[in-house]
Amino acid sequence: MRSVRSESWLTSSFLARGMMTLAAMTAVGALGQDAPAALVDRWSFSETSGTTLADSVGGHHGTIVPGSGTVSLDGQRATLSGGSNAAYISLGSGILTGRSAVTIELWAAPLSVQNWSRVFDAGTSLSVTGGAADSYIQWAWTIGSSAGSSQFGWTTHGVRNDQNLASPFVLGQEAAIAVTILDGAGGSTRVNLYVNGLLRRSFDNPSPLSGFTGSVFTLGRSLWPVDMVANASYNEVRIYDTALSAATIQSDFLEGPNAVPEPGVLAMLGTGLLGLGLIRRFSTTAAAAVAT
Repeated sequence: MRSVRSESWLTSSFLARGMMTLAAMTAVGALGQDAPAALVDRWSFSETSGTTLADSVGGHHGTIVPGSGTVSLDGQRATLSGGSNAAYISLGSGILTGRSAVTIELWAAPLSVQNWSRVFDAGTSLSVTGGAADSYIQWAWTIGSSAGSSQFGWTTHGVRNDQNLASPFVLGQEAAIAVTILDGAGGSTRVNLYVNGLLRRSFDNPSPLSGFTGSVFTLGRSLWPVDMVANASYNEVRIYDTALSAATIQSDFLEGPNAVPEPGVLAMLGTGLLGLGLIRRFSTTAAAAVAT
């Protein structure tokens, strides 16, 4: 017959094993997710007036650059009226410089077709000509004036790598747009393009992100001066210093703009619940062992 002391020790042992399992599983779950510190810039366009657009994380405050037309602010979105030489948004310099991985994530809606207008454009100059001095990364709302198309492009010293997409955007409908870029071994750089949580294109770029020296980052304005400025609204823009996973991109799409959960929290919660289930199982087993 077991003593009370031995029964207590046995129960405690099973509970301790359960707690250790929970701790280990939670730690593994955390390590398998994107690091919370990955978010480095965030513009939420909560302003209602002025020309400064706050970066609440990284301090790279954006600016409304004047031109024909307007950029209106309603406390939730910045809306560009678009057109030739129109007002646009500049998010400053060095946003992508010196990184080996990045995610550009934003919520925006095209409101009308403007010839070669941009979702965003990042590069070395506001007046590129396609020459060997030009390097830029851009996503165009449309290919020319074709509403049923879009183009992502990465040009390095005049050498283009263009990716054409069919019908990713609908006029007047806000889309969750994300680009992940990750330098890899052997010189290849993996680029993933997402729209509304779905992977639309994955490809390799021959030039690494770490060598990119973009001094400008614009919303709505092409770095080609002859292109139109977008007629579009922007709800939120985020920059991460890592290539977010497909699962996190999908989760962010479901969460929507203006909600930034700590990466990994949901996965850790699920892992924790599983661990608690195991603790209960250990406790039940311990009780059965004591009873016998």
